[in-house]
Amino acid sequence: MKILAFDTSSSTCLVGLLDTARGLDDQMIVSTNPSPMQHGQFILSMIEQVLGQASLTLQELDAIAFGCGPGAFTGIRIACAVAQGLGFVTNCRVIPISSLALFAQSAHLSEQSDRYLVMTDAHMGAVYYGAYAVNSAGLVELVGVEKMSQPNQIVVSETQDYCGVGDGFSKYGDLLRERLGQSLRSVSGLFVPKIEAMLLLARAKYNRQQWIAPQDAMPIYLR
Repeated sequence: MKILAFDTSSSTCLVGLLDTARGLDDQMIVSTNPSPMQHGQFILSMIEQVLGQASLTLQELDAIAFGCGPGAFTGIRIACAVAQGLGFVTNCRVIPISSLALFAQSAHLSEQSDRYLVMTDAHMGAVYYGAYAVNSAGLVELVGVEKMSQPNQIVVSETQDYCGVGDGFSKYGDLLRERLGQSLRSVSGLFVPKIEAMLLLARAKYNRQQWIAPQDAMPIYLR
């Protein structure tokens, strides 16, 4: 299994490659570029770089995973366009990955929680948010639906202890702590997702055959 993954929904452009066909240990090759507002300039060269390191071509890929949002409008449009273009050229399966799920899985690489509440800044006084639970395989699964809301109107289950993740907590920390009360057990210091987490989610989706055609690679917009 060879999966290329990339995300342009945050301030850092992320590209990674998973190759499970080279022995017992999965090979992951990653590339990051903290270049806000410049993802479109770097993503193709970063993809070329990781493929070169793995001695692979686009035609040898089994799937292409991309961050579909929610997130910065321009960023997620870049990822969708690249996924569509590469998918058409290679006739490759395409796997959309929620940007909020990516944050939750990224946090779980270093945190010990079994529940994550992801909140990212949606600007104009709002946040994107979603609650996630960790399954028996160590992968996050969405609980309910992802939403967009003002911080003082967020509704989550009060019976759960969440680890908060995302830049929404740095921007609206006091307001969110007051709103969430005892539901918020801790807050992660992670504000940039990890491409390794995206590759884990993409592999699970690939194994479940949860892919789409390139023309269906569309961004998630929450309002």
